[in-house]
Parts: sequence; structure tokens; C-alpha cells
Amino acid sequence: MRATGSATSNDWLARMSSDNWPWFRLYIDWISHPKVQRLSEADQRRFVCLMCMQSAGRLKRSSIGDIAFELRISEDEAEATVSRLKSAKLLDRDGGVHNWDQRQPKRDHSAKRTAKYRQRKALRDSGVESPAGHGDADVTRCDGHGDALDQRIEEQITSDTSAKAAEEVALDPRAEKVTHLLRGLILENDPRARVPSPDTGQWRTWVRHTHMIHRIDGRDWQEIDRVVRWCQADPFWKSNILSPAKLRKQFTTLMLKSQGGRRMEGFNERYA
Repeated sequence: MRATGSATSNDWLARMSSDNWPWFRLYIDWISHPKVQRLSEADQRRFVCLMCMQSAGRLKRSSIGDIAFELRISEDEAEATVSRLKSAKLLDRDGGVHNWDQRQPKRDHSAKRTAKYRQRKALRDSGVESPAGHGDADVTRCDGHGDALDQRIEEQITSDTSAKAAEEVALDPRAEKVTHLLRGLILENDPRARVPSPDTGQWRTWVRHTHMIHRIDGRDWQEIDRVVRWCQADPFWKSNILSPAKLRKQFTTLMLKSQGGRRMEGFNERYA
């Protein structure tokens, strides 16, 4: 007989954290995205259920009757719900979740992420770390030391576990174009800034981080271009965003600040 109580809960959590149980990304802008927040609470919940069906690969081929069963509602209400979500441009005409492939890129195996984390920790433990007393907080410092640490860690990761994976992934040509834009604006603000030259190993690392903003984080190129131009014109952020890695880390903050009074319009442009 299976034990009950905490043991059963731990069992369930262990299975959920394994790669045997599929999962999908639910982004933090869910709580502020206009398309979502204009829905009723019932439709918000139903949309999450439909995303579960999409992740399982059965939403597009499901009939209204199937959807009604999954949502535990009548077929009439299911049909009305699907219609409302299509009108909100959260579902496409074919019944699939809008921009699903862009928002749910193929993920790396967790073992690769664990290896990268352990390597970062090993680098810090071996002396590639911030001044005593600052710990991990120095990674996000704005006086230049944090950028130097990021640069050394990125170079080490590129030369080891990530090198083979980087060669296997074809980088989008637009990533290099946006990286050139960022590099040029950094030099325009500070002609003596330490930036990599094209066709170097560190330059490829820069391009790959830009590529990941699009491929992994699901940002479109027009949005990335706009945020790059904005942050390098902002008196505060132009001295802090000195690499694509920092751009990626702070992207949500930069995007929201750059929108200002056009926040609602900006969100609609992103998901149009």
C-alpha cells in the first residue's frame, strides 16, 4: 500500500520536477497583460486549461465536445469561450494558442542547465568572484566590476560545456545585426568602452546572448531593437547595460520603463 501524507506529496513533487512530466512556460506578464486582464476570471482559467491541452499536443485536433469535457462546461459555453479567446487574439483561427512556438521554444535538457550552474559556482569558488562581502550581489553591480565578472564567466562557459552546443545552434543573422547596434551605441556613449571586436570568441558569445533573447525568451526583433536604442539613450541604463547578457537579464524592466505612458499599446504590439 502506498503511504499517505507528506510522503505522497513528496512523491508527486518529484515526478512533477522530472522531464517525464511535460510542462510549459507561464510568463510573469500574465498578471499585467491587457489581453489577459480583459478576460473574466473564468475565461482566464479556461485559457490556462487550453494551454495545457496545447502543450499536450491535442488542442488543435480537439472538437468543441472535447474542449467542453476538458473545461467541465457545456458545449455551448465551450464554443462561446473559444470565440471570445479568438476575438482577443489569444487563439488562432485553427484553434491553437497564438504565438505558441515563439513563447514556448524548445528547452534544453535540465542536465545542461545544472552543469552551467555548477561551473559558475566552481569559477567563483576558485577565485573568479567579487570582492569579499559582496557575494553574488556583485554580479549585478553597476560600477564595471560586475561586467568583468560576467565576461570571465561567459568566456569560460563558452570554451567548455557551451561551445559544442553553440556550434550546433545556427544563430539568427538578425542577432548579429542587433548586437552590432548595441556595440555601436555603447561606443558612441563611451569611445573607450571595453567591447569585443567582431569575429572574436567573445563577440560570438555576445551574439549568442542576443540570439537567446529572441529564441529562448520569445522577444521579437523589433522589440529588442527598440529596447536597445532606448536603454542606450537613457542617462541611467546606458552606463549599466554594457553587454547583451546584461540586456537579457534586465530586459523586462527595460521594456516596461521604455513604454512609459504607452504601456498598454506596447503590450498589444508585442503580442499582435
